[in-house]
Amino acid sequence: MRWLARLIVLVAVAVIGQVAHAHPAVRCAAILKVDSQGRGTLTIRFDVPPFALNEEPFAIADEPMWAWVDGPREEVERLLRDSAGRLTRRVQVRADGAEVPIELRSFPSVADFERWKQNVRGPDEKPRLPWMAEAVIGFEVPASQPADEAGVVRLSVRLPEVLGDIVLAVEVPGAEAQAFVLKAGESSPESSVQFASSGGQEVGDRKHEEPQTALGFFSFVRMGAEHVVPDGLDHMLFILGLYLASPRLKSLLILVTMFTLAHSVTLTLAATGLVVAPPRLIEPAIALSIVAVAIENLVTRPRSADGGRPRSLSLRQDAVRAAIVFAFGLVHGLGFASAFGEMQLPGNVLVPALVGFNVGVEVGQLLVLCGAFVVVGWAARKPWYRKVVVIPGSAAIACVGLYWAVTRAI
Repeated sequence: MRWLARLIVLVAVAVIGQVAHAHPAVRCAAILKVDSQGRGTLTIRFDVPPFALNEEPFAIADEPMWAWVDGPREEVERLLRDSAGRLTRRVQVRADGAEVPIELRSFPSVADFERWKQNVRGPDEKPRLPWMAEAVIGFEVPASQPADEAGVVRLSVRLPEVLGDIVLAVEVPGAEAQAFVLKAGESSPESSVQFASSGGQEVGDRKHEEPQTALGFFSFVRMGAEHVVPDGLDHMLFILGLYLASPRLKSLLILVTMFTLAHSVTLTLAATGLVVAPPRLIEPAIALSIVAVAIENLVTRPRSADGGRPRSLSLRQDAVRAAIVFAFGLVHGLGFASAFGEMQLPGNVLVPALVGFNVGVEVGQLLVLCGAFVVVGWAARKPWYRKVVVIPGSAAIACVGLYWAVTRAI
């Protein structure tokens, strides 16, 4: 079985070369607001360098963005100007299926670019990515609408596919604020805008909102799951580290529960603005937590049953490990919060979004555990499990985490 140990290490090294270089990407967020007179704004908060280079945030590497950031000012100005035009051409706002004329009211400028560079870099440092900034688009529903006698118009928006997945919050008269996670290039569900009061229409509109609210909630569940699988390789490795040394169900339930409670607390505190944690500290700390769990796997030996087969950790070992996992869960929760902090969602949609995201994270963790069980669960009771699986697997995870810690710190 030694070939399996070598294979695990080789796969881990290959993974490092493919994904470890990327900066933590942040999803684009947009807020659609319309008043009772039909005047609307679409505020888009996005990662500017990937959009300027016409690349998706989760696909582009750091090097071309740094090359543009440190390149000639004229090139920066040209790409920002081209990006503004591209955004105007590709954003669509529709009212009852008809496209509404839009106007670009603001877009990140060269002056904004210079201020960002000055604020996020020190002497001889590359600027810390991403650069999140806002663009504002205005529109007005034409006077010929609404055609509905009740004064209701159904609005939808579509943003450029290159922005990647988008979190859209909608605030319109006659309806509760809602939020949705849209896949790249996907049109939003139609939102009913009440332009004039009508006796019995409001009840019907409320009934229409219920499936939309459920749709928005489950879109955040999907976002949370994808934040772990496939986007969160660091979180996946942390869960795998827990699994390798504690493959038994009882131990895993204790550890995953501690991790869940901890990251739920800090995720909520950070996403609501009660705790502020700089990414330049949190991202290396998450990587170090992966290293710590992997090293603990290497130095902690489980008790042995008759015949030399491995058994579960002792009660004291379980308690110590649960405390360590809880502490690291607090750190990972701050990392999860980065998915919310930069998006700046309105407060009235933040709570259901957080709940849905947390549920999705747990779904993602269960997927990782199920995958680990399918791959190596059959070997957990073998006498060679620690030597062939735990030790080389934990060593590979520790190497990956250490590499991340160093690269994220610098």
